[in-house]
Amino acid sequence: MHLLISFSVCLLLAVTAVAQKPHPCKSPPLMVGRLSLIYPRGQLFVYERFSYDGLGQRIRVWAQGTNHNQSFYEDVLMLFRKGVVYNISYRNQTCKKRALKVRFQPMEVPHNATLQAQIIIGSSSGPGQGLLVNNWVGEIPEKQANYYMTFTEFGCLPVSTLYTSEQYGWIFTSFFNLVIGIEDPQDFIPPDFCDTTKPVDEGEEVVTDFFEALLRKDDQFLLKDLVCFYPEGNMHLLISFSVCLLLAVTAVAQKPHPCKSPPLMVGRASVMYPKGQLFIYERFSYDAWGQRIRVRAQGVDHDHPFHEDVLMLFRERVMYEISYRNHTCKKRALKVRFQPSEIPQNATLQAQVIIGSSSRPGQGLLVNNWIGDIPEQQAKYSMTFTEFGCLPITSLYHTDQTGWILSSFFDLVVGIEDPQEFIPPKFCDKTKPVDEGEEVVTDFFEALLKKDDH
Repeated sequence: MHLLISFSVCLLLAVTAVAQKPHPCKSPPLMVGRLSLIYPRGQLFVYERFSYDGLGQRIRVWAQGTNHNQSFYEDVLMLFRKGVVYNISYRNQTCKKRALKVRFQPMEVPHNATLQAQIIIGSSSGPGQGLLVNNWVGEIPEKQANYYMTFTEFGCLPVSTLYTSEQYGWIFTSFFNLVIGIEDPQDFIPPDFCDTTKPVDEGEEVVTDFFEALLRKDDQFLLKDLVCFYPEGNMHLLISFSVCLLLAVTAVAQKPHPCKSPPLMVGRASVMYPKGQLFIYERFSYDAWGQRIRVRAQGVDHDHPFHEDVLMLFRERVMYEISYRNHTCKKRALKVRFQPSEIPQNATLQAQVIIGSSSRPGQGLLVNNWIGDIPEQQAKYSMTFTEFGCLPITSLYHTDQTGWILSSFFDLVVGIEDPQEFIPPKFCDKTKPVDEGEEVVTDFFEALLKKDDH
């Protein structure tokens, strides 16, 4: 499991070369799909099905989830032109009608967003193994917040968003199983039993925040004062809609089975460690045959930047911390058992889904989401691998001690570009032998981040 804890799409912080610079874009005006949302501090998990009509300015959302171990369900119809939102209960055959004071904004990349990277989710090494996407970043000064959003290069379809602020921590959302067009126009028509609902009383509670339209205050699930993922006038949809948890259980023609990734890979990854505010951008080389891993990591921990160049030789049970700048090495005993990048045999298939859409070529990537727990660590994990090629895409790891660790893989290439990656540089020859009495690495994060950096 260590690779999925340490590497894994979401931050996508690498700046890669692009042949033609992408520009902000608008998503198709008619879409249906599913999404998931995780709000770590509030422990809110939402799995939603939505219908989106950008032409008629209408949105229908079916949401279910858990907040502090309490389950909830919402069926919400938002008619922006009419300024009305319906909270619908088919079980009780009731409606609650409220004034909607949220201005409709189409699903799009804000015109003032900055292109951070064009990357491949998964790999371009084989058919069906990768998806070309653009990652955009921006700030919301009035909220002292930042956002990261990923849309497909072809079709401008939303893939994922990440919103971070000191007040709320981070909120991560994912889109999947998107279909261009509307499957059922009836989604935007209130059911007959809503006809008897009393007219909107402007003196009563008015919805002025997008989460208010989704989660009722009397259920105590409203995330107060969180107005948007987007800057004013451009971001509200990404709060409510948005690869990673993928918690929906969808039908699969052939049930996937646990698999192993290719034994030789190179790529990039990012890791977010909320409680420690740790952001890592990594380039890695992976050799399962020789049980060798090389990682170059840079990031920020409590506003302190750091850089690491680590070579792990599991068969030799030794790890090198390399500094080309100082021409020095630190050699430590490595007491971590090598684990290949794979789906554990005891993992449970949670869903097979499409990141993006299957409506057009180049707009989607078929992936499998797996979940499980690690009893000895009192931990839970959720990991996503491609259906074709068994390439790692994302992972989510949780313990009460660490909180959520979110990691993402991208720009993967099957094979090794430079075998020299696994050979220590010559100036390491002078490094003294490992002293078993000194500090020993027994945890994979220790192998990546030195304790004296904290």
